[in-house]
Amino acid sequence: VKKVLENKLLGKKKNIRPIFVDRAHLQHETRLVENVNRDFTEHHRQIFNDILELATNQYSEVRIKAQDLIGKCHRHFAYSYRVVLPRLLQLLKTDDGVTHEQYKGALYVLLGHSGKSMANKNCWETFEKVCPAILTSSLSEKPSVIEVWTKLAE
Repeated sequence: VKKVLENKLLGKKKNIRPIFVDRAHLQHETRLVENVNRDFTEHHRQIFNDILELATNQYSEVRIKAQDLIGKCHRHFAYSYRVVLPRLLQLLKTDDGVTHEQYKGALYVLLGHSGKSMANKNCWETFEKVCPAILTSSLSEKPSVIEVWTKLAE
């Protein structure tokens, strides 16, 4: 890349702006990844659980906004999905007094923001918990749930 974007008028040692921008961007991403877990407190844990309760609420508008918010929060704090994972797995068991809205909300949270599912995280511990829970959860004949199942299968 460096050879292709080299500015021959300025000489061999001169790099052009896009290379510097790429390097700065990579350095910034590395800094964010290394510093992301330092500030996660018990208050954050409580907020994540509260947002999850809203993401599985009976009102669809509340669910949609909370699911979007929890997706953004998961991107800000690496591995924060592990905080809400036990409750999500409980909600997939619809025989424990879980409502249809809670079940559907849990599926959408598992599907993740922009289709980045928790089922395909790069963590074997999460994978071995999520996959059996999805496969053993109750099925629903409602079109909205079938749509989420189709997205999860992709």
